[in-house]
Amino acid sequence: INPSTIVEYGFTGEVLSGTAGSDLTQGNVCYLRTNGSWYKASATQTASGDGLLGIALNSASALGGVDILIRGIIGTNSTMLTSIGSGVGQPIYLHTDSGTMSQTAPSSENNIVRILGHYLNLVAGETAKYVISFNPDSIWLEL
Repeated sequence: INPSTIVEYGFTGEVLSGTAGSDLTQGNVCYLRTNGSWYKASATQTASGDGLLGIALNSASALGGVDILIRGIIGTNSTMLTSIGSGVGQPIYLHTDSGTMSQTAPSSENNIVRILGHYLNLVAGETAKYVISFNPDSIWLEL
């Protein structure tokens, strides 16, 4: 895979089909709740930051069908990935804003620090769209 050929929301990888537990927007970082449905993940909630994570590949209303990228390469945008401050190969973390990622690790008490992947490249021809590897670490830390 050549990261420079990935477009916004373009992806390659492992996908699970499931049910949205609440309204999801394409690109939201989600977690699989014990009821078997997908919800927006946040670094402010242990329950949403320590389990199986993925990225919604389509928007879905509560109880609607949703495809979730659980591992792979995806083209993101500045809504999904709220800050890029470091270069290629640097980690991306679960963010405190529900459903998003950041290159800045959470730092407040009780936040979950979990690496979701790494920054690879800009989306071809774009300035605020980014290609990332998405492979959430199974190890997380609560501050």
